[in-house]
Amino acid sequence: MTGGFNNAVKLARIARKHGVTVVMGGFHPTAIPEEALDHGFADLVVIGEGEATFRELVEKGPSREVKGLVWKENGEFVRTGLRELIQDVDSIRMPLRSFRPERFGEKSGDYTIDTIYTSRGCPWKRSFCANDKMHKNWRGRSAERVVEEIALIHDPKKKKLLKIWDANFLTNIKRVEAICDLMIERGLTNFRIVTETRAKDVIRAERILDKLHRVGLRKVGLGIESPNPETLAKMNKQNTLDDVSRAIDLLRNKSIGVEGYFIVGLHRQGDQLLGGKPG
Repeated sequence: MTGGFNNAVKLARIARKHGVTVVMGGFHPTAIPEEALDHGFADLVVIGEGEATFRELVEKGPSREVKGLVWKENGEFVRTGLRELIQDVDSIRMPLRSFRPERFGEKSGDYTIDTIYTSRGCPWKRSFCANDKMHKNWRGRSAERVVEEIALIHDPKKKKLLKIWDANFLTNIKRVEAICDLMIERGLTNFRIVTETRAKDVIRAERILDKLHRVGLRKVGLGIESPNPETLAKMNKQNTLDDVSRAIDLLRNKSIGVEGYFIVGLHRQGDQLLGGKPG
């Protein structure tokens, strides 16, 4: 993401010193691949979702036949076109956590802080949000596939902090309820879970908040963005301040903490609002 891009450039510089081919991807390079390449430390940029593109790149090398790439050749940018979204997100392989290095004395799958994606994309097109640029429409993994991965992270003796990194976890309430039911059925409840969602979706999910608390949900980040209704309308933020108040009350009543996210110093460029965070 943009906040980590400078660090990515530093790492790319180190890699290039050792003769390594450097490929950048993610939100920031997807939005402005030319900048990523003009730093001079990246050989190629992967646009959008990178699993299939990167696999083909490894197999074929830089090729105009591999969709989703940008590189610089003789001073000109070469673009191979956009790759189709991965519609079946259950087909994406699970992260190989056993390869992770030791961190604070913890190894591979033993990390006490871990992350998981249960979906990609977002159904809401906010004027400030990068998700539509990167992942486009919302696609959810099946409850069974999600819980299969959660089982690999779970430790009955060690309460882990698990961040569900979805742009909007509660998009599909029935799917989330199925995830909760399977976690409870399998005893996968030794977590402290944090996630993010919309205020209106918290209200829609009122009937399953007890189940969410039971599986370990302890904090929800709400994209409040602004206390000004006019600004919210310009953002295409389809939440009212009453929705936000109601969502906060529902979560607090279930002993689930709340974080509010706000956009400070939002700029206007014509009718387009700029700023904010991906998600």
